Amino acid sequence: MKKFAKVSLAASVAGVTLFGAVSAFAASSAILITGKVEDAICNIQATGNASGNSLVLPTVFKTQLNTAGATAGATGFQFALSGCPATGSVSAYFESSNVDPATGNLLNRAVAGTAAENVQVQVLNADGEVIDLNTNTNNVPVALDASGNASLSYSAQYVAQGAAAGAGDVDTALVYTVRYQ
Repeated sequence: MKKFAKVSLAASVAGVTLFGAVSAFAASSAILITGKVEDAICNIQATGNASGNSLVLPTVFKTQLNTAGATAGATGFQFALSGCPATGSVSAYFESSNVDPATGNLLNRAVAGTAAENVQVQVLNADGEVIDLNTNTNNVPVALDASGNASLSYSAQYVAQGAAAGAGDVDTALVYTVRYQ
């Protein structure tokens, strides 16, 4: 690109010198930006096995995660939504930060030396289907009731990733925002 720019500049200077003033035309374009401003924001409360902003998975034995893909410790949690717009549907949109791009699971961010090896955390929808956190595949919206309330049910579980799990700590974070449809 720089080489082309230098050649173009040299050609323009030569053209002006040899032939007088040269007109230049630039292509124009536009970016269409759209959005929406909602009339209300939902009140969100983590309920079920989640306390405040924490969900503690049960302690499991590494023998339960002794092969790649084995899962254990599924623990349900809900988001109780109130004060939302009274029409449409809602879901928790899971951000792809802290997510393995290859698996769509949450990465184990426990301190090196204490972390359980080959362990990630999967998030599942109310039907027990794994949600790919890179794309939100299988993250099904729930209809809001006439009062603007809804309950979003999920669960989280350990998964052995790539090989049998090693003993240790698991520490991760699930980042989400509420999405209206």
